[in-house]
This record gives sequence, C-alpha cells and structure tokens, in this order.
Amino acid sequence: MQRRARLVLATVLLGLVALLGWRLAASRQRAPRELRQTQAEVGEPSAALSEGGRVDAPRDSGAPSHDAGPGAPPDAARREVLAPAGEEARPAGPQDWLARVRAAESVAQALAIAREIAALEPDEAWGALRAVFPAVAFSKARQQILKLFVLRADHPHTVRILHLGATDPDPAVQGWAFEYLRKVALRDFSGDHSAYLEWSARFTDLPLAEVLRENARELALRLSALHGGELLAALEAVRDLDLRPGQAAGVDLAAVLREAGLLVTVDAWLAGDEPEARRIGLRWLAELDPGEGYLRRSVLPLLQAQGQDAASLKAGACHALGRPGNDWAVDPLLDAMKADLREGPVLFGYARALAEIGDARVVPTLIAMIEAEGTYDTVYGVGYFGLTPLTGVAYHESHDGAFWRAWWQENRRRLPPEVGALDIPDLGK
Repeated sequence: MQRRARLVLATVLLGLVALLGWRLAASRQRAPRELRQTQAEVGEPSAALSEGGRVDAPRDSGAPSHDAGPGAPPDAARREVLAPAGEEARPAGPQDWLARVRAAESVAQALAIAREIAALEPDEAWGALRAVFPAVAFSKARQQILKLFVLRADHPHTVRILHLGATDPDPAVQGWAFEYLRKVALRDFSGDHSAYLEWSARFTDLPLAEVLRENARELALRLSALHGGELLAALEAVRDLDLRPGQAAGVDLAAVLREAGLLVTVDAWLAGDEPEARRIGLRWLAELDPGEGYLRRSVLPLLQAQGQDAASLKAGACHALGRPGNDWAVDPLLDAMKADLREGPVLFGYARALAEIGDARVVPTLIAMIEAEGTYDTVYGVGYFGLTPLTGVAYHESHDGAFWRAWWQENRRRLPPEVGALDIPDLGK
C-alpha cells in the first residue's frame, strides 16, 4: 500500500515538473512576440489629424536602411534615447530632440517623435523641428512630417516649415512641399525652383496671415493681365481655389480676392471664348461668394446657354448657384431643369444644386420629373443627387416614380406644413 502511494506521488511530482517546464518555455517564446507587438503599437502613426488628414507610414519591422555612422550609440543607449522613461525624461531643447531623431531606426519611430514636437507650443516646436528635420534619415518620414504640421493649417510657422521641405535634398520631399505651398502661394513652384527661392526670400519670415493676404492679392492682379495659353497655365497652377488656409489663419481670402478685382476678371472669362477659363471661373465663384446681385447678372443667364458648350456652362452655373441661402435661385433652377429634362447628365447638376440650397419644397416637383420620364438620368440623377439628400432615403435603382409617389403619400404629414401641403405636379410625358 505504501509502495503504491509513493508511486502515485512520484507520478504527480513528475507531471508538475513537466508542466512548469512547458509554461516556462512558452513564456520565453511569447515574450519577444509581445515585445514586438507593443513596439509596433507604440510606433503606429496617429490615424487622424485636424482637417481630416492622416499620417501614413508603413510599419518598419526591419533594421534601418541607412548607415548609423561612426559614433552611433550602442543598442541599449539608442533605446534609452528613443524612449525616455516618464515625463521627467522629456527633451529640454533642440539638441535633445536631435539626439532622439538620430537614434530613430524606422519611419514610425521618427514620426512618433515628430508628433511629440508638434504638440509643443508653436515657437518651441519650430525651434525643435528646424534642428531635427535635416537629420531625419527617412524621406518618407520627412514627407509625412510636413503633412503632420501643415494639415493643421493654422500653424504660425507653416511657411518656414514648408521651406524645410522645399530645400530638402530629396526631390520627392520637395514635391510634397511644393504641393502644400500651392495652397499658400497660389502658385506652382515645382518646375521653377529659382522662382521659389525669390518668393521665399520675400515671404518665409512673414506672419502666415500676411503671406496669405498678399499672395491672394497678387493672384488677382496676375490673372487680370493674362490671356490665352498664359492664362490657362496660371489657372492650372492654382487648380481648385482652396480658401481654407485663410479660414484657419483668420483671413477672409474670398473678400481679399473680391477687393482685388477677381470678380471683374471672372466676368471677362465668362464673356470670352475660352471654355476652360469659363469652367474654372464658374467653379471659383462658389468659393468667392459674390452675392445675389452678381449671380443674377452674370450666372443665372447661363442656364439658358445654347451651343456646343451649353452643357458645361449650365453645369458650372448650377455649381455656382447651389449654395445654402440661395433660395431665390430655386424657381429659375426648376424651370431650367424642366426644360432640360431629356438632356441627360446635365440633370445631375440641377439636382445637386437644389439639394445644396436645401429647400424641401422642391421634393414634389423632383418626384414628378422621375414619374414623367422614368429614365436612368431621372431615376439615378434626380433621385441620387436630389431626393436622397433632401429626404434622407437611400438611393436604389428600383426607386422609380411609383415608389416616390407612395413614399410621398405616406410621409408628407411628417414634413413641415408648407412642404407637406404640396401636391406632386403633373409634368406630362
């Protein structure tokens, strides 16, 4: 009996020893994986920036592709420089940030340090970034650092930060800087570096608001003197007129451009014979906010355009007219839309403009248009671009006139009285 008990006890002890050995081995295998996962999570760039931007950086699991050079700290020291423990270890000045950037072994690590710099007060951040930017060993990281700072749009040192990129030795980094500078200078320097250097000598050290104002004025004056190919090249350099940098810096760039005479220039384009200038001018009017008087005089007549460019002019006019508050334009848009009911994609522009204005009283008439035609251009064009944003009903290809009539009868009572009291008009076939 005692012999059997000793045998059972020995078996249990052997099992415990084996179990402990297996757990120890498993923990040794798991620890490096957990460490790598933690490092990857810490190094992953933030998914969102102000203005909806995003810093994109690939995970870098390998060794750095650059040569660390003589005098580089050993691995343990590099890790300590990269990840100081606690708030007390935060770098105190540009040289401390520089040491950490030089120790960065991946794009993700360099960006993580840049995000810390971006969180500093603007003057302190600029002092640190000026010291570390040339030392960032990865061109992709330098590109994303520009994006990290510039997408804030209101950083007082934006022009100086972009100058770091514009004078970077890597053409790819220069390209990113020039693309961002396009929104500040309203010019394209990517093909003329000497022109950029002249511009930089004038503007790099000025306050951002002053830079934006002066370049908007110069754009209006420059465009007023150009014609033909030179005008088209200048318009291509600006592309879409993006005035958001001015909003962030407290500058009403639309007002600056209007005061500098840009509306007079756009008028000349609309009356001219250059289709591309007319198209761009109409698109810019939506940003310039010219007011009801100008739109009635210069844009509303284009809804009656005839000839080869009629569809393009009508689409541009719809884009300029389709803004919240332009309720006065609803009836002219509806009348023009009825006249063009069989003109195909031009209906999309009308429907989008009416939806942007946001007057729900147009809903019964839009339903009548789908009922009257029942074509793809009405079911999709009027339904998707007009009725979906005005009613909240998701578009589906089966939403024909019968569907919308049934929807109207069922839902009109829950709409505002001045809308629900309306009947679907008979537009005929």
